[in-house]
Amino acid sequence: MTTLQSPTRLTDEIAELFASCPSRDKVLGFRPSNAVVEQVQALLDKLKEGELAEEERRELDHYEQAELLMRLVKARLRTKGDHE
Repeated sequence: MTTLQSPTRLTDEIAELFASCPSRDKVLGFRPSNAVVEQVQALLDKLKEGELAEEERRELDHYEQAELLMRLVKARLRTKGDHE
């Protein structure tokens, strides 16, 4: 499995979130920063134009995996909240 040498901004933001021992509501309310959203959009634009380098493709994949993780965490929190 290939990994990036350094974490993406989104990974850093998620790590900061969980390191702060957040409340359920804080996790559910988490949104990536504008810088992350802009970076992902730039990568998606390059992908659409067929100009995405291999390293950028790995970076985009990493962002997608981090987003999936947060969606799963939020879904589980919502499900738990419904049963409490």
